[in-house]
Formats: sequence, C-alpha cells, structure tokens
Amino acid sequence: MNSPKNTLEISLPKKPFSVVKLQNLFEECQSNKSKLLENKKSDIRNDSKLSASAKLLAVAEAKLSDSENKDCENLFINYVYKYYFEVEKADYFFYDVVKEELVHRTQKDFINEVANKISKGAFEKYFMKNSKIYKITSKLDKPRVYEEDKQYFLNECRGFLHKKYKLYAEYSDDIKEGVDMMLDMIKQISCNNQNDVYDAYVKYLAQLCRGMKTEVIIYKKGEQGIGKSTETDFLINYVLGKDICLLSGTEPLTSNFNKCFLGKLFVVFEELPTFGPREWEAVSSKLKTLTTEKTAQFRGLFKDPIEAENILNFVINTNVESLKNSDGRRIIILPLSSCRKGDYEYMNNIRSKCFNLEVGEAFYSYMMSIDITNYYAQKCFPDTENKLLAIANQLDPVEKFIKVNYVLKKRGIQDKTSDFYNEYKGFCTLSNFKPLTNTMFYAKLKNFCNIEKKKIEGIHKFKVPYETLKALSDKNKWICEFDDEDEDEQDDDDDEVVSPLDSGIKTIDYKKRCQELEKELTELKLKLNL
Repeated sequence: MNSPKNTLEISLPKKPFSVVKLQNLFEECQSNKSKLLENKKSDIRNDSKLSASAKLLAVAEAKLSDSENKDCENLFINYVYKYYFEVEKADYFFYDVVKEELVHRTQKDFINEVANKISKGAFEKYFMKNSKIYKITSKLDKPRVYEEDKQYFLNECRGFLHKKYKLYAEYSDDIKEGVDMMLDMIKQISCNNQNDVYDAYVKYLAQLCRGMKTEVIIYKKGEQGIGKSTETDFLINYVLGKDICLLSGTEPLTSNFNKCFLGKLFVVFEELPTFGPREWEAVSSKLKTLTTEKTAQFRGLFKDPIEAENILNFVINTNVESLKNSDGRRIIILPLSSCRKGDYEYMNNIRSKCFNLEVGEAFYSYMMSIDITNYYAQKCFPDTENKLLAIANQLDPVEKFIKVNYVLKKRGIQDKTSDFYNEYKGFCTLSNFKPLTNTMFYAKLKNFCNIEKKKIEGIHKFKVPYETLKALSDKNKWICEFDDEDEDEQDDDDDEVVSPLDSGIKTIDYKKRCQELEKELTELKLKLNL
C-alpha cells in the first residue's frame, strides 16, 4: 500500500525580478564578507596570548570558512532561485511575475541574465553546483511549484477556474435555471436530442471537470451558425477557465512546435483545413499520440523538447469535413442539429443568462455531482448516424467493392480468382479508383478482410458465403442508414437497382462491361497497327 504523499508548496515571489536588486545584494554579500574577515583579524590582533610575530602571521592567513562564505552568498543566490528554477539538461524556467508564467530559459540565457550581471566567472563560482533540480509536471491539483517526497516540481498547469464551489443544491433557482438552459442547448444542438448520446456526452464533460484524460476527440461538424462554438466558449470562459484551455490553429499539429499544449486540459480546433493524404497521416499520428498517451514531448521554438504529463483533450469544431479517417473509438462524431440556426433570440438569451461566472461555477458543481463510475468514453458513446456515415464514406476501395457488389446485394462470393479480380477492376474504373495489382488485391483480401482463395477442382476460386460477408460488414460498421434506404429502394424496384455509390446510376454487370472494354481495346490496337 502506497503511503500518502506530503506536498509542500513553494511560494512564488510577488514582485518582478530586478537586476539592480541582484547587484545590490551581491555587493551587500561582498561587504558582509569583508566585515566578517576584518572582525576575525581584529580578534587576532587583540589576542594577548599571541606574540607580535604570531599575530602578523595569523592575520595574513585569516580567511572565512566555507559555511561563512555560503551564509553570505545565500543572500543573492536565494534571491535568484526564487525566480529561476533549474531543470534537467541544465535548462531553467524563469517565473515572470507580471504574466504569472514559467518561461523556458537555456543555461546560456541564465548566464547572460544573471551570472554575468554580478561578476565574471560568477556562474562557475556560485551556481554550477546547484543541487535543487526540478522536474516538469502538469497537475491540475498541485501548486505551481512544490516539493513532494524530497523531489522538486514545476507545475505548468495553473488549475481550474473554480477552485472553490458549493454543492449544486445550494445554488439559487435563478442560477440553476441558467445551468438547465445550457444543458438543454447541449442536448438540442450537440446531441440532436438523442438521450443515449446526451447521457454519454454529459459524463464526458463531467470527466473534463475532474481533470481526467478522456482519450477521445470530440468531432463537431455542422453548418455555420448552429451554435457549435457557443458551448465551447461557455466551457472555456466560465467553467474550466482560460488558463487550462486553448483555442488552437493547426501549427502545433503540422510542425514540431507544440509547447502551447503544455499544461492545457481542453484544446479546441476551430475550422481545421482539409488535409491531403500525406498531411493527414502525419496530423492523425500526432492527434492519436496526444489523445491517448499519458506523457508527451513538448517543444518550443529553438528549444529542446520537454517531457511532461499529458492531460490534453481535443474538440474539433468545423463546417467542412476535416477527417480522412474517423473510424475507431477514439473519434466521437456528435450528431449535431441545426434546429437553432438563425434563432438569434434564443442564442442571445443563452449568452445573456448563462455566460457569467455564477452559472459557470454552478455548471461545474453540477458536473462534479455526476456519477461517472465505470464510464470510459471510447466504449460508452453510442455509434451515431454521422459516425457510421463517416466510416462508410471512408472505406477502402476493396471494402467498398465487397460492400456494394455483394453485401448490399445479399449475395456471397463464388468465382474464379481472375474473374473476381476483373470485376474489382471494373468497379474501380467506374468509381474512379486506381485498382491494386492482382497480387496486392489478393493480399488485401487476406489481411484486411480475411478472405482467402481456395483451390477447388484444380482451379483457384474465392468462395465466401453471404453470411460471412455480412458478419465482416457488421463488425467493421460498413453499413449506414443511407445504405439501408438504398437497399429498401432496391426491394421496391427489381428492374432498376440503385447503387449507394453511384447515386442513381443503374447497377452494371462489371464482368460483361470489362469484357466489352477489353474487346474494344483489342479492336483499336488492330486498327492502329493497320
């Protein structure tokens, strides 16, 4: 059983760092040393037991002890270390009193800003042997600078806006009415009045208010002006606090400089651009790491990276499709509603009655009262229609081929490998996909769809019953509500089957069409040779 940790807060200065004061303290130190040494010499001269020659020798050899020197030097050294905190790799953090920020400084910066201001060689003489080395951390429930179990910590997280709050029942009815209005807006707009989504989302917000890492990205794509940003504005300014929240652009995702994320609990991306495939691969990798990993590397411009606790939670508000791959449990796509688009009176009423610290504190208190026992966002959010649609739209061409030509038609695969591959190529031609080589196609079927060719009566064939394909489709969520609608339409009209991919184009016999195209190509070649 772990013993409780004793946390000792180290107080920060109230007045800004002053070079003039540092120099004055250094001069005072030197003066104190001179006085102590002169007092020692005076005592020797007044010692009646010593001969004149012995006194001269003792005075010449008189000096201060190490502890006496240290006592004098601590006068200015302690002043410096109230503002400058040494961390690993011989770097420092400077506490800016005005901005209330810890600013990263290199050893060279420290020498120029401190040591060289008092004397040449002062760094080697007074600061080289500092034993108090701090570790960077990001804790919502800890002081900015503290000692714990004989270790020293610099906390990059400033903590919640509401460090003190009442039980929710103790707030006035007027304030609780404001909380109810915000909750109703969240249910209407962010959750589209779907009770199961709302229940999961409120528990997600409750985790945020407890400073927990949810390990999911909330993705809110919808029309402009429906109220996406109203909710996040309220959370940032009146519930969680600006100190631990960030409205971010794409630079921390597209470059190596992400120091702005350090110490942040809640990061909102407004209008992420539509990335190309290679850009998205890099951005997606960073988002995945920062969403799930407990620690992360944070790097400032022209600075070495700092490893610290990662408490980041991301929200993406966008009017355009920003994700290239939104499957998996990590990305939660909310079913936004546009029911309040253009309802300026409603939105103005929300801002007028809810956007204040009293309602924000009560909202925070309400979230702290929510029971989140056994809640894990990746598992507890239901699959919304938007989520399933996104998965369907982003299927690999091989998966789309099997879905459109077999699963939606409720038929199994029973074909020669070469004929099946030609059918796939015809599908790609009509769908503007670049087909894989036959080798890569067969490998993809095996590795991603668990479909393998078999030798039947001396011929290589694919033989997969519809039930197996349907189970594969259900497992990977290939079908969305619009596919179901198309399937219903197919049942009503046997003569004209509509493909969900072609959107109104009659289903084509890909084998026959491929053979026709090959025949036309052969005829063209013969004509050209003539």
